[in-house]
Amino acid sequence: MSFKVNRLMSNFILISLICNQTQKSVQSLAEPFRVLKNKVFATLYFAESISLLGDTFTWVGLVLLSYQFGRDVLRSAFFPHRFSF
Repeated sequence: MSFKVNRLMSNFILISLICNQTQKSVQSLAEPFRVLKNKVFATLYFAESISLLGDTFTWVGLVLLSYQFGRDVLRSAFFPHRFSF
């Protein structure tokens, strides 16, 4: 009987330690987002995020456009008879 009680207590202590560690992990994950409680900062942060997304689309568009122009230049360099007027 004593063995079962000791085992039960050790399991209870282990579970409480795991729960405590999980709670600390969740708190540490939520820590960086506490600054978003400030409405002005949150607005600025999300506006900057949207701006960064727009900049990314611009860079992707520029890369695709330069690839398209470069491909046309390479075609005219290697096959000049196709593009002569």
